[in-house]
Amino acid sequence: MVLQRTFPVLLAASLLASACASTPKPETSATAPMADSSEASVYDPLEGVNRAVFGFNEVVDKVVIGPVARGYGYIPYPIRDRIRDFARNLASPLVFIHDLAQGDGDRALVTFERFLVNTSMGGLGLVDIASQTGLTYHSEDAGQTLGRYGVGSGPYLVLPILGPSNARDTIGKVVDWFIDPVPYALEDTDLQDVPFGSKVALGIDTRQRYDKAIRDLRANSIDFYAATRDLYEQTRRRAIANGDDAASGAGAVDIPDYDAASPN
Repeated sequence: MVLQRTFPVLLAASLLASACASTPKPETSATAPMADSSEASVYDPLEGVNRAVFGFNEVVDKVVIGPVARGYGYIPYPIRDRIRDFARNLASPLVFIHDLAQGDGDRALVTFERFLVNTSMGGLGLVDIASQTGLTYHSEDAGQTLGRYGVGSGPYLVLPILGPSNARDTIGKVVDWFIDPVPYALEDTDLQDVPFGSKVALGIDTRQRYDKAIRDLRANSIDFYAATRDLYEQTRRRAIANGDDAASGAGAVDIPDYDAASPN
C-alpha cells in the first residue's frame, strides 16, 4: 500500500516543515542576549544528548540546509509567495480539524472560509485572496491541541535534522500525520506526492525567509543552544495560547509574529 510505504518519508517531511515553521522566533541582534538570560524553566533532562544532536544539526544547517535555503532565495519573491500560499492552503483541512478539536468555532469558520475562498478564487491556493478580505491566516497542530487540553510539554528534545521539539509536540506530529485528510484524499492518484512536496517546500521557504535573523541569533547568543531552547518553549506556549501573551507567560519577551508578515 502506497500510504504505508511512504509513511516514514511523509512523517519526516511533516516534521521538517514544522521544525522550520516553528523555528524559535529569532530576536534581532539587539534583543538576542535576552534569550540567554531567560528565566523560563525548560525541562531538559537530556541536555547532554540534546546538545550533541544540536551540534550535529548545526553542521547540517551550515553545510546543507542554509545554503539550499539561500539558493532558494534567488527565486523571485512573487513565486516564493505562491509556494507558501499553496502549502498553507493545503494544510487548511488539518488546521480546521484542530480548530474544531479545541472548541474554537470562530477560528474554525475562518479556516473553512479561507480554504473555500483560496481554493476556488485563488488558483487552488496559489494566491491568498482570503487575507485580502480580512480572513487572517493562523496555524494549528496536534501539539497545540494537546496543550490546550492541559497536556504538558514533557522533556525538551532536539531531533536529528528536524530541530527543537518536546515530547508532546513530537507525538503531536505523528498524530497529525494520521489525521491529516489531504494525503488520504490524494492517495493512489497522480497528486499523491503533492503533500510531501508542499511540506518540504514550505520548510525551505520559511528557513530562507528568516535566514538573516537565525544567523544573527547564532552570532549574538552567548549560548545558542540555550537561546534556541528557551525561544522554542516560549513560542510554543504563545501558539497554544493563540497569541495571548498573558495566558502564555511570554509577554516579557518580544516574539514577533513571523507568519503575519515575512521578509522577502
